[in-house]
Amino acid sequence: MTSVASDSLVIYGDLPCYEEPLRTLFARIAIGEELDPDQEISLIFCNEEMICQLNREYREKDYVTDVLSFPFNDDDFLGEIYICSERMREQANEYNFTYEEETCRLMTHGIVHLLGYDHLTDDEREEMENVEKLYFAVDIDSPKG
Repeated sequence: MTSVASDSLVIYGDLPCYEEPLRTLFARIAIGEELDPDQEISLIFCNEEMICQLNREYREKDYVTDVLSFPFNDDDFLGEIYICSERMREQANEYNFTYEEETCRLMTHGIVHLLGYDHLTDDEREEMENVEKLYFAVDIDSPKG
């Protein structure tokens, strides 16, 4: 079994949940997708203003979103994932998830984007969701009661 360097996931900003579940999930994805154990991913928690600015600047979309991924595909650096903390909390409440569950869901989504998957078409969306479900499955259509 391949091992993953504990510092391959670098976290910035105010973490809205415990760090260990994120690192455990990251390790599972890294092993499953056979990521280079020395390749780093930055996970950045930011506010609505910052994610809106990034969305506007890089995607020409002038609104707040929950997660953005920026692939670098460098030998040492796969890319950056930005998670909007306010949006994450709103969605966690809306879907009746814990902050940890929603943060893990968004991180999984971001990593899968870094791996080259997208959801611009129905087929792409289905393929991307299937990869996400390999590592983290929560049904947002039927929140916990």
